[in-house]
Amino acid sequence: MLRKLFNVRVSTYIIPKGNLKIDIKYFKPTQIYDCQRANINTKSQSRTTDQDIHNSTPKLKPANCVSLRLSQNTNVEYSQREIIKFFKPYLQNLKKDNGNDNRVQSLVVLATPSHIAWLENKNIRNFISQLFLDHSSKSLRKVDVICACVDGLAPNSEEINCGQLANISEGISVFMSTSYSQSSNLLSTFQSSSSSSSSSSSSSRKAGIDDECSLSFQHGLDAITKLSHQITIPLANTIFTNGRRSTLIFSEWQITENGINQIEEPILPLKILIDIPTTMNNLSLQISAKSLTEPRIIENGFGNIVRKLRAEGQSPFPASHELEKVVAEAHRKNALHSNRGIWALVIPYSMLQKEKAVNTQLDINLPIEQVLDISYLESLVKNGAKIYRVLSGGGGWGAKEGLLALDPVISFGNTNEHQVEQIEDEISIYKNREIILGNMAQEGSLIQFLQTADRYKLSSPSPRNGIQKSEFVFGCQTVDIGKPITVDRPGDALIPGLFGCVSETGIFLQSPNIGSTKIDMPYSYIYTR
Repeated sequence: MLRKLFNVRVSTYIIPKGNLKIDIKYFKPTQIYDCQRANINTKSQSRTTDQDIHNSTPKLKPANCVSLRLSQNTNVEYSQREIIKFFKPYLQNLKKDNGNDNRVQSLVVLATPSHIAWLENKNIRNFISQLFLDHSSKSLRKVDVICACVDGLAPNSEEINCGQLANISEGISVFMSTSYSQSSNLLSTFQSSSSSSSSSSSSSRKAGIDDECSLSFQHGLDAITKLSHQITIPLANTIFTNGRRSTLIFSEWQITENGINQIEEPILPLKILIDIPTTMNNLSLQISAKSLTEPRIIENGFGNIVRKLRAEGQSPFPASHELEKVVAEAHRKNALHSNRGIWALVIPYSMLQKEKAVNTQLDINLPIEQVLDISYLESLVKNGAKIYRVLSGGGGWGAKEGLLALDPVISFGNTNEHQVEQIEDEISIYKNREIILGNMAQEGSLIQFLQTADRYKLSSPSPRNGIQKSEFVFGCQTVDIGKPITVDRPGDALIPGLFGCVSETGIFLQSPNIGSTKIDMPYSYIYTR
């Protein structure tokens, strides 16, 4: 029975798309994708010229990404016009380089559920047509467009450093990049991969309606080590909006002197990997947490189950005993935010052995209920420490007394399909239990229980001091804390140079030093510049 549970085979095809890597599980639909949404104003807008933009756009330094926070009732036309105005200076700079127009424009469009109409094929066509109006050339220009529906928009770095937004922001975030085609048969490679699985595409597509899709961002390769960070964001649940568990769309367009043409129908991939032009040294991690207990040594554990803990010079005790006392006392004082959950910071035994090498000071005597220094947590996680949500535990008796279960999910999808397929029977499953349950509660590791720290709440977006370098922000903000933000004047919510989103279920980070880890503490962010 266990073997059947884990023996899952999924056929995937990796398709190179310049600086985009697409993992296709189900293929193009039989009809043009269209969101089922009522009361959306999608009347065609008037043509906008560069002269109009020049007269109405503030003097901004060109940038290749922007976020536009909107109220729930803002129509598509308005938001498209605002974003097009912003990108015109960037396109004007590209226009100066007409000598080499063999280039591919890539657009990544993130929309929150209230603005999912943005992702409809007709609206994307209109957006591209207006965006590249008066920027066509004699040679063909190719535009790759990736659209995804996300839970919310990300705050900028100033907001992250000042406090936390009181609500999840709704709206649109767009990132534009330019690359030059290095393969003349790029399109044929794409078509060959699709056609090679045409016999199974129908059944795969039907099953894909219930799939949870993801969008991954790979932050620029290190010039010396050739290694990089990869951030994966689960997409929003859109089942009640368009009938799909997730909404992720890839489309290709060509711009000519005569207008814009769609190369073929949109494709609905399972996941897409996008390269971001930053270095690993520029990646920052912010986790706001306070300690509930002091760090303890894991005396006994198995997989994701912590059985016994031990303090220096003391006898082992059930894992939940100290935590139960803290929680009971906090509830008595009405000081514990029970809806936010409890997490465990686990510092692996191997990392403790290398403490001097990584120059990380581990303070074993931190007082209870102290807000942990953000740089302290960042350093720990970047060097291999993990933060797991505590799923259940406490109580019990005998062998089950005081057990704590940690969340075993450390990567999107969680299981290594190839490894799991090698498990033949229950005995093999026992021998390979670390593949299934992980090895989080390793004996000799340190564990400390945490909760989200209270921070100053920002009621409105913080203004940015002009357009700085483009920054990319991804984070976690839970649905039970935030609600869609209402902006009195949508135009005031334009945030230049910012691209990113938040997930209600957490994000996943994979890097050379730490492998894979899930970050799902509320108001945790990863950002780069």
